[in-house]
Amino acid sequence: MYGHREHRINLFVWPAGSAPDSVPSANMREGYNLVHWVAGGMNQWAISDLNAVELREFADDLRKLPAEP
Repeated sequence: MYGHREHRINLFVWPAGSAPDSVPSANMREGYNLVHWVAGGMNQWAISDLNAVELREFADDLRKLPAEP
């Protein structure tokens, strides 16, 4: 779990099987913003009540981090 001001950002990560890497895609459900992408064979979902623009920026920042061995 991450925080940004008074907002919490939940990041869920699990194996993506054979799914190829993808760019983040945004969605909204029940008042929460969601961003999903696949990187390094892992599904990644960031979910928060943070506004869509800032949540997307969070996801973009995460994608820039080097992968751990």
